[in-house]
Amino acid sequence: MGLYLVGCNKEEPAPLPALKPVELPKNTAGVYSGRLPCDDCKMRMARMELTEDSSATVVQTIVTDSMKTDTLKGTYAVNGEVLSLSIPDAEMNLKFKRDSLGNMALMTGAGTIYEDADGMKFDMIRILVPMKKPAQPATDSAEGK
Repeated sequence: MGLYLVGCNKEEPAPLPALKPVELPKNTAGVYSGRLPCDDCKMRMARMELTEDSSATVVQTIVTDSMKTDTLKGTYAVNGEVLSLSIPDAEMNLKFKRDSLGNMALMTGAGTIYEDADGMKFDMIRILVPMKKPAQPATDSAEGK
């Protein structure tokens, strides 16, 4: 009897309200995260922060038998769809092609999109809402006791 009543319920679910489209930033400054090629390691992950004054900070983690993290400072320039990143201390000059969502794909010296032996691209994905840095815990001191 209960199945009969449930089956005959003519109440239609209300449609979901329309969502506002996500507004993508038009500028290049922001935080990006992704993977970069690596010759002598298992993996090379990078988190890149590009600022309005054209400076760049890249935190890269290189995985071999252990992990090593470096923070590199440099500058960037944008020419159309191409972003050029220069980090003099690491003798690193990279070019990325920006897409319509603001993400970037690593380019080869010939200007094509770089792909590894498995056909994987090296993309830097734009992080639209970067995580906040956790608050530093209060330190115990003799003064506070």
